[in-house]
Amino acid sequence: MLRETIYKRFHLPMPRVPEWTLAYLTDVDHYDMESLVALVGGEIVGQAMYARQQAGTAEMAILVEDRWQLRGIGRLLLSRLAEEAGRRGIEAFTGMVLGENRGAHRFFSSALSNEKVKIRGGMHQVYIPLPGLESGRGLEL
Repeated sequence: MLRETIYKRFHLPMPRVPEWTLAYLTDVDHYDMESLVALVGGEIVGQAMYARQQAGTAEMAILVEDRWQLRGIGRLLLSRLAEEAGRRGIEAFTGMVLGENRGAHRFFSSALSNEKVKIRGGMHQVYIPLPGLESGRGLEL
């Protein structure tokens, strides 16, 4: 994984993902915190997770290995993560995206019809209502 990709996901300059971070990403209770991986031939090529923040919202993050980007893996992970979260009473995802992360902005714009973005000091806070809300609007995958 490229350093730039790690920086865009974790918002910190790191040469590789530290072991403590990997432990955090995989130590989940499958209710307040969930983590999913995408496998291709036994290799992990993507990871998505959420961590409940309040009763109805959870912070969400997605990472897809560089050479597997733009192949639908991020959309699939987001869709499955939203399904799991919805079953656990989560109504919306939030997340932070670097303002310079054009790939992530394109991903959210193309994958979602109803995300909202607030800009705070170079960071873009994304708010994504999940499917099944009374508004009837949700992920278009």
